[in-house]
Formats: sequence, C-alpha cells, structure tokens
Amino acid sequence: NAEYGSSGINAENAESVIPSKTEYERYLDQILLVFDKDPKVKEILKNATPQDIKNGVIERTLRRLHPDIRSKLDEVKRNIIMEYRQKLKRAKMDDKVPDDLYKFQDEDLKHLLKERHDRLSQMNDDRKKQFKKYEMEKELKHRMALRAMNEYDRKVQEALDEEEKNKKIEHAKKNQTSGK
Repeated sequence: NAEYGSSGINAENAESVIPSKTEYERYLDQILLVFDKDPKVKEILKNATPQDIKNGVIERTLRRLHPDIRSKLDEVKRNIIMEYRQKLKRAKMDDKVPDDLYKFQDEDLKHLLKERHDRLSQMNDDRKKQFKKYEMEKELKHRMALRAMNEYDRKVQEALDEEEKNKKIEHAKKNQTSGK
C-alpha cells in the first residue's frame, strides 16, 4: 500500500477518485448539451477547426456568451466538482476546492475541446488501422484461395481480378473528373 506524502492517502483511495473516461465523457456531453441550446455557439463549434482551438478563437467566443448560458455552464461544473468532493470524502482525502474552481473558465472549454479532438483523432486512427488490418486479411485469404486452385482456375480468377481492378480505376477516374 503506497503512501502519497504525509497526508495518509493510499493508492487505492487515489485511484477511486481519479475521473474515469466515462465520467469525463459525461461532463463533456453535459457541456456540449448546454452549447447546443444556443444556435450561435452551436454553429461556431460545428465549424471550429483544431487550429481555432489552439489559437484561442473558441475561448474568445466563450467570453461573449449570454449570461444564462454562462450560468448553466457554471452549474454543470459545480455539480461535477461536488461529485468529486463526495468521492474525496468517501476516500477520506482532503476535499478542499478553491472557490474559483466552481466557475466554468475559458481554459475549461479549451481543454475540453482539445481532449475531444484528441479522442476523435485517436478513434479515427484506430478505425483506419482496423480497416487496413481487414484489407490485409482479405488479401491474404484471396491469395491462399488462389494457391489452392489448379493452374487453369487460378489464371481465370487472376484475369477476373485484373478486370475488376481496371473497373475500379476507371470508376475512380470518372469520379475525379466529374467533381471538377
């Protein structure tokens, strides 16, 4: 049982307080629901690029939010902080939270959006890897099937494969030229 400093916090208690991915997702979803209720903010977030997030464009937008939306964001954050304070108490850890932590700050949005962007990028990368793996497995099965065929059947199948490949190339060329 590892101790952290002189406060008597053990590893089990600390682990039970750290927000899980699903808790974080729930917090982010609550914030996004508040934003969805304001058409102007919804449109800005919808059109935001990763560069906008990094450059602080989104933060500046948050500063101009209607006070009602701002108070709803504060309420969401306050509720989340209160949940964590309860967890800290159950884990017998210090539950002191600075007063300004209850307000939804510009930096909160920046961190939330950056985290959301990072997670979506990771999901996209995982999806691409999964698709590449699928394509490689499909190609391997095809090659194994070709090896199992007699010479005549293999030649016929290779000719069909070549014809299919050419059709895909032609189709791609038509799509490229028709879109211009």
